Amino acid sequence: MQEKQSFNPTQKPIGIVLSGGGGRALVHLGIWKALEEKGIQPQKISGVSMGGIIGAMWAAGYSADETTKIFQSESWKKWFRPTWSENGIISIQKLKTLFASYLPKTFEELKTPLTVSSFCLQTAKIERFETGDLISPLLASMAVPAIFSPIRIKEYDFVDSGLLENLPTKVFYNSENKKSDYFIIGMHSNPLPENFIPTSTRSVIERYFQAVGVFLIKKDIPNCDIYIEPKEIATIKFSNIDINKAFQIGYDSTKIFLNKFEI
Repeated sequence: MQEKQSFNPTQKPIGIVLSGGGGRALVHLGIWKALEEKGIQPQKISGVSMGGIIGAMWAAGYSADETTKIFQSESWKKWFRPTWSENGIISIQKLKTLFASYLPKTFEELKTPLTVSSFCLQTAKIERFETGDLISPLLASMAVPAIFSPIRIKEYDFVDSGLLENLPTKVFYNSENKKSDYFIIGMHSNPLPENFIPTSTRSVIERYFQAVGVFLIKKDIPNCDIYIEPKEIATIKFSNIDINKAFQIGYDSTKIFLNKFEI
């Protein structure tokens, strides 16, 4: 029998990194539940796009089950139905009301430190938010370009940075670009499915941009002490709203994965 690797969650503070991935990122809920059952709780969380939203719920003190129930509620589904703004781009400003009803106003009020990443259109840089207003950075982080309106924060406009950096591990590095003292668990929800067959121009475009994202995260995967990527989630569309299916994929695959470790 192969000897299990040792993983003691008390040896180092745990850092959790949650990727974006649209509806596929709901797989994080199942991963979260499996980690929770092992007593693995983060001391710091980094997220982007939908991973940032789930990370915010985690940081606010909700459990995986509580967050899953909230996402399944009719009020959540109602608010997530998109509406088109005057410039023809979907507006997500109305989500402010939804987020405000479940989350605190500021990062400082969260129970666990959280960093949310987004891309600034003016500076052309990925910016990290971890202090002050919480809601606007969350909206900015999930504002996919060409689909959602950019989010204005002070004098700058921000959009989703998930294509450029879908596994934001850099928040766990110090100023000398050396990894900090965290045990980093990376969670990626957007693996590239094999045997692709083009069925439309849209499918080709989606495939291309997904491949770019997967290619770019390769430099960040080695930064993770543990990397969790449920391959089965590739069978679910980016626009998935089947929370139960995504949850189960994340939960089952992570339970099997954690069996390799002595925790």
